[in-house]
Amino acid sequence: MNRSILLFSFLPFFRIKKIAVMTLVIVSVSSCSVIGNKTKADHVRQYHAAIEQLKKKKYWSAFLTLESLLPVCHMDVSMQAIDFYIGLCLLHCKKYKEAICHLKKFINTYPKHTKMTEALYYQGLCHYYLSLHVELDQADTQHALHIFKHYLKKYRTGKFQTDVAQKIRLLERKKEKKNMKTVVFYKKKGEHTIAQKLYKQFSYQYPQSDLQEKMLFFLYKKTYQQIKKNKNVNQYSALLKDLTYYYTRYQTLFPDQQRQYLLIYYMFDIFYDLSKKKSVKNIISSSSASFLHVFLHDCERKQLIEIFLEKKNNPNIKKGVKELKLIQKITDIIKKTNSYEKKNS
Repeated sequence: MNRSILLFSFLPFFRIKKIAVMTLVIVSVSSCSVIGNKTKADHVRQYHAAIEQLKKKKYWSAFLTLESLLPVCHMDVSMQAIDFYIGLCLLHCKKYKEAICHLKKFINTYPKHTKMTEALYYQGLCHYYLSLHVELDQADTQHALHIFKHYLKKYRTGKFQTDVAQKIRLLERKKEKKNMKTVVFYKKKGEHTIAQKLYKQFSYQYPQSDLQEKMLFFLYKKTYQQIKKNKNVNQYSALLKDLTYYYTRYQTLFPDQQRQYLLIYYMFDIFYDLSKKKSVKNIISSSSASFLHVFLHDCERKQLIEIFLEKKNNPNIKKGVKELKLIQKITDIIKKTNSYEKKNS
């Protein structure tokens, strides 16, 4: 009985304690909510302050502020574009690879955001700046071209249209130069088959390129030099085949070029040298001699030879000893070829 009375006498105390604890919990949660709202508002203010810094071209300062807000940017929808602004800051700080990461993240996360147009342009711009050196790997050139072309296809109008179109032209030009350098590299290395294959690809891909004449003349001249230096009789036939290909190709594509006479100059020199080598007479007497026969019967080429030979009697043109010797060689081989024609007529 006494125990029951004692227990009931403590009940009001327990109830009061429970209410007090519950009240304390509610007050604590309420206090945290207030603190959270204040923190969120502070973050938003910091975010907008950083954007103002960016507009004032204080890019690094703006970047540091925005980076510190990354863990809490999900708290408010007004901070959705934080990766876009961080990417823009890094772009201006020339941290292109880091900028691409943030811009790409923004584009993938918010594809319908109002800043999407700018984000796509700036991502392409980062790749463009990374691809400035022709000598380097051109993966960034490809990325920039892909992004810029996608931009023009997706956005028909906009403030970046003119700049994007101009940069596409510049990037295409870089690709041309890079491909030309690759052809030159393999030719200098002695990889004749690869060089010719790459040249054919270049010619197909850039039929109107002004670099084609320069590249074709280089390939012809380099083949000529390699024949002159080559002591391996077994390689003469393949090199002569290459020389004939480049010569014919050049004559077809650039019939009015001033360097025509140099092609003839080199061709005659090669045939003159080979005609004196007993070990390669079989080459001269077959395909090469046949080509030379056709070569001399072409009226336009004959005219070019005559123009070239006129240099011999032109006092206004300076001639080196080497050139005079080659002119004499050409004169000699014309005589030999005329004899060849009479024998085979």
